[in-house]
Amino acid sequence: MASEKKSAVVVLGAGSAGCLAALAAARTGADTLLVERYGFLGGTSTMA
Repeated sequence: MASEKKSAVVVLGAGSAGCLAALAAARTGADTLLVERYGFLGGTSTMA
């Protein structure tokens, strides 16, 4: 089921760069959404 959310910043991928980008955006006060396809942070580098 699809849902709708409005955000000022959308970051796709919760690898190290994505997490830091989302954190930086949120710290400025922007409404931030971090999207990751796997059920954990760290991206594919944590799958090995």
